[in-house]
Amino acid sequence: MEKKLALLISFLVLILSAFILIASASQISPGTIESILNDFFDVFAFIVIGIVGIVYSVKKIFQQF
Repeated sequence: MEKKLALLISFLVLILSAFILIASASQISPGTIESILNDFFDVFAFIVIGIVGIVYSVKKIFQQF
């Protein structure tokens, strides 16, 4: 039971991280260089959080098997 719960939590973190990554990346507008840099630095932390969450989740899922 505990193994199934850990696997479920890992899948939920994976889905949430993917959603954060997609939502953050979509905030970067293809405008002038200045607006791209401003938007990029605004959402850079969320992009990193999304990538780290995905890597962590995949690692945890593979450890379950």
